[in-house]
Amino acid sequence: MSIAKALNNAVSGLTATARGTETVASNLANIMTPGYARREVTQSAQTLGGYGGGVRIDGISRAVNATLVAESRLAQSGSADARTRLDFLSQMGDIVGLPGEEGALSTILGEFTNALQAAATRPDDELRLAGVVDAAERLAERLNAASGAVQDARAAADRAIESEVATINTKSGGTSVTPKVYQHSTTTITSGTLLFTGRTLLLADASANAQDPGHFL
Repeated sequence: MSIAKALNNAVSGLTATARGTETVASNLANIMTPGYARREVTQSAQTLGGYGGGVRIDGISRAVNATLVAESRLAQSGSADARTRLDFLSQMGDIVGLPGEEGALSTILGEFTNALQAAATRPDDELRLAGVVDAAERLAERLNAASGAVQDARAAADRAIESEVATINTKSGGTSVTPKVYQHSTTTITSGTLLFTGRTLLLADASANAQDPGHFL
């Protein structure tokens, strides 16, 4: 082996070592960075003319447990869906009211039914007929209020879905999340790894906010 080849092998080894050191430094600097995954330098031996040619850097891989990430996103999505269902059902509960409560829809409906039954026994009684009219007006007012609340909920669901879609479309067009980079490192974090980190944050955010507000409407 010539001196030139030996020096070339040594330089390639030093370059690989430097890249590995930079990667470790970046991993340490980004321990608390959301969405960042540990990087590992992938290396292999290279040959030149059938002889050893030093070390080749194949790339930088991200150490990610895909199954765990997928399960985490599903759990976040399920949690968001449960919160949305609870909020909607609570809102509808406030609108409809509990049986027996003053002003509840079931209570007003019962009052209307009682007024009808009372009027049926004495159809010539003006007071009872007026009671039917009053009960019917209260029931109609309550139903209109409930209908308006449901329409408002539908409109809010549409706005929420539109907002989520717009947010995802905006973020997917280009990520602005930049991991911390070790100050002496100039090559460890590439545009590709930045994009991976941005995608991770985008998917995590989408999973956390994934919900179907219009599912009940």
